[in-house]
Amino acid sequence: MNLQIETNIAYKDLFQDFDSTSISDLLREIPSKNALEITCHFLAQIHTKEKDTSRQLHYLRQWLTKIPIEIQTECNAFVERISKKKNAKFNFLNNVSLLILVEHIIANFNELEIQESLSAEQELKLLKSYLFSSQTWIDKQKFNGEKITKPEELIKLLLPIQLPYVEILEFKDFRLQFLKAINFFKFCESHELFSNYLKIFLESNNLKSWQEYLINLLNLYTSKLVNETIPSIEVFQETHTEVTNWLNTLCVDTGSFMSSNDFLGIREKPLFRFDDNKYLYLNLNFFIDKIFQGIQFDFASALAKNEIEYNGKVIAGYVSNEKGKVGFKSIWGEVYSENHLLYPTLDYIFGNKKYICYSGENMKEHLGDGEPDYYVRDNAKIYLFEYKDVLLNASIKHSYDYEQIEKEIFKKFVSNQHGDDKGISQLINSISDIIENKYNSFDNFDFTKAIIYSIIIYNHFDFNSPGINYILNKKFREIVNEKGLEKKVEIKNLSLIDLDSFIKFQDLFNKKKMTLNHCLNEHFKFTSKPDLFEKISTVNQNMHFVASKLKYDSPELLESELKKMIINFC
Repeated sequence: MNLQIETNIAYKDLFQDFDSTSISDLLREIPSKNALEITCHFLAQIHTKEKDTSRQLHYLRQWLTKIPIEIQTECNAFVERISKKKNAKFNFLNNVSLLILVEHIIANFNELEIQESLSAEQELKLLKSYLFSSQTWIDKQKFNGEKITKPEELIKLLLPIQLPYVEILEFKDFRLQFLKAINFFKFCESHELFSNYLKIFLESNNLKSWQEYLINLLNLYTSKLVNETIPSIEVFQETHTEVTNWLNTLCVDTGSFMSSNDFLGIREKPLFRFDDNKYLYLNLNFFIDKIFQGIQFDFASALAKNEIEYNGKVIAGYVSNEKGKVGFKSIWGEVYSENHLLYPTLDYIFGNKKYICYSGENMKEHLGDGEPDYYVRDNAKIYLFEYKDVLLNASIKHSYDYEQIEKEIFKKFVSNQHGDDKGISQLINSISDIIENKYNSFDNFDFTKAIIYSIIIYNHFDFNSPGINYILNKKFREIVNEKGLEKKVEIKNLSLIDLDSFIKFQDLFNKKKMTLNHCLNEHFKFTSKPDLFEKISTVNQNMHFVASKLKYDSPELLESELKKMIINFC
């Protein structure tokens, strides 16, 4: 199989002194505000266009304007060499390298007065700083041109490289984040405990209402997308104090900033304040995260700061393993995520047809412990769902070690460190129960005729990485064969699908313009082809391909909820 390699130009391609170079020295004489403005301008431009080679060449030529001619010549020669290589694609700017540079600039922030434009020497030092950042990322990637002949070999190569930054490199659909955020805030209003949490969150963010929070985000983000050139800076009138007071809570503090592999500092605070009314977007994907994913962390931070308790335990941030303390993530999962986000979505998709549908909560009285999170039967087709609102440990994600990564994935989706069944093991237990006719207690059907589809629904963007479904399905089939289950009933391959895909296409499923078994069967057919990239592709990719043939934009619920929100706010 021929791999297409995206080749980044980096420091060692142009300069010989990488090991003796200090990025702190390179940045010292460049005003940090200038450096941030230029870097974040390019980050905004490639927000959804990183793979566009013509844009990459355009931005390279832009940056080379003041650069010495001999370096320009070296750059042009590099591009020409790559263009002549088979299966190679040139890349200059990428989201990860630019974010690494942003972190370096903030960590080495200076108070030099901002200049109208940088000198030729400063432009060169900023370019070298970017190439230095790119080199540090490239050096972590392990690829020696080895021949790839099996899917497992391709996954071992790609997964450690892609996993740490897949959520940064891919476009995030802000519409789905808004819909989920509205769902969560409305839940808070109706829930005695979470209504108190909501008040604390709003006070911590200088907000009068959650509608104000979302409308501010909506206006700010959508204003970025109306022009061909995406502005990275937002300027407000002095009268907009409510907005600027809130924006100040999202601004990075250069004095206390700490770099991290997962860009946690920028995720938490994705803006930089230039002056009283001028704000710079450090990263648009992280800004989108504030719509829904960031709410969880912001709630956790506000509740921990106020030493709020849950069931007698102090809430100590997003995740906590301390004795006598609890992380907000476990509260989120226990009270909200499955019962008030997953179930309503699947109920809408499947509930108003001639399907047999049961939530995990409804099955408890029939099966006791060990029930799946959701069950659907459409004639002989049975869909078993397990919902996993889990995260991968950041240190594992950034280890670039395939064995460590696979081990951590299996902890989340096969069995954990205590030997408890997770994900595919839970699904296999449910299949065994079906074979033993335990499901006849609530569904009168001859299960020997069943065709079983096993599905894990996940929430976090990490698991969109190609290859994860493949390695988990391989383990799934291995256990199914060991138990001899497929001799008794037809069992389809395992499918991993993100909740966002179900939310995005809920109307198509509801109206049966698109059916789940068609999407899954198309995926199984696609991954049976000889091409290795196709073999490790995700269900989401194929689901989007099926939907692309239909006229569809956004869930109908989004428009109606936005209208209600705006009316209530006004």
